[in-house]
Amino acid sequence: MWLRPETGRAENGVAVQDEAGRGLSAQCADDALPGWRCEKWPGNPVIPDIPDGYTAHFRDPMVFGRPGDSFSASPDAAYRMCLGAQRANESGAIALFSSPNLRDWRFDGELQFAGPDAEELADFGFMWECPNIVTLKDEVSGRERTVALWCPQGLKRDGERFQNTFQCGYVVGDLDGNVLRNCTTFRELDGGTEFYAPQCFAGPDGSMLLIGWAGNAGEDDLPSLASAGWLHSLTLPRKLTLHGDVVRQSPAPAPECFGAQFEIAADGLPKDGELLPLGGQRAWRLQFIAQYNEQAMIRIEAGSHSFDMRFEGGRITLDRSQTLYQGAGEQTSAIRTATFAPDWRSGEAVAVDCILDRSVLEIYLNEGETVLTSRVFLGEDAPKVFCTADGRPMPNDMTCTLPQ
Repeated sequence: MWLRPETGRAENGVAVQDEAGRGLSAQCADDALPGWRCEKWPGNPVIPDIPDGYTAHFRDPMVFGRPGDSFSASPDAAYRMCLGAQRANESGAIALFSSPNLRDWRFDGELQFAGPDAEELADFGFMWECPNIVTLKDEVSGRERTVALWCPQGLKRDGERFQNTFQCGYVVGDLDGNVLRNCTTFRELDGGTEFYAPQCFAGPDGSMLLIGWAGNAGEDDLPSLASAGWLHSLTLPRKLTLHGDVVRQSPAPAPECFGAQFEIAADGLPKDGELLPLGGQRAWRLQFIAQYNEQAMIRIEAGSHSFDMRFEGGRITLDRSQTLYQGAGEQTSAIRTATFAPDWRSGEAVAVDCILDRSVLEIYLNEGETVLTSRVFLGEDAPKVFCTADGRPMPNDMTCTLPQ
């Protein structure tokens, strides 16, 4: 996809590999590292005209169907594709196309939703960006289900829901032609302060992976711009699995990214709860168990700046009011609260997995049923990490991992 300046609209094309399949796209410092050599298809754009009834906001293609898929639109439609779209009345939609050969595409209409929770999606923002349609096996029932993920723009804040500038989430159902039947309610993928525009793709082992943008539209005033001349980042790769109606996300970086794990026993912590092995580290992974009846907190502190994660009663509160960046606008405020276990009961515990990569913090809760991504800027001072529960050092043993 590219934007044509003279028309102001997005155009969708195809890139092809050379006959050998790969080659050197450019001379690298290490000539043994090959790149992929692709060329634009001479017949581009493969979708030359936007269908009637839509604006120029017609973009973000994803090919999700393959020959033999059970939800093919017709016998001759070996491939399917979804695109984000805006209708002429400035409402959002997902457009569907089909093709026998990846070059000749036919417009099949919009993705429709059917089920008790489908009514919410009838008037759901002014533009739907970055759609992904994937198939996941439900680990509970053993059935294959369809998961539609997209980014609806223009949703109003609703309590803990829809707190970012623009949102990203999914519904689960059963795709039948153009209709997603038995669809669930829309559930956000990430409850943090910066997450948008994820892309799904198959991993080497056939698992479904996702990478998101650790940023928000309009947030172009991050401290990294003045200090180092760059903006925004990407999340770690995440493996997606389906458990009932809930998509779980688990961090899936290459094993060589992490070094050896080591344990920090509760009786080995100083009185103030500082995790001494993480002192001065700007990248680490911390895993521990949070108890319902505790007021647990992790604080990352660097000089006069700090960032807090507080856990209590099935809720997490992220507080970056003491950092160099608090967010842009009302919907990316400095303090964010999310309920990750609404039915949590006294005596129960939840696994917490925090990964910090300099300015990107990813938190995975309840085996990845709830994930929060935030940008954390603390300046150049050497950071320290503190863990406390009810004002005392965290009573649970913790596992720490430093990158290679």
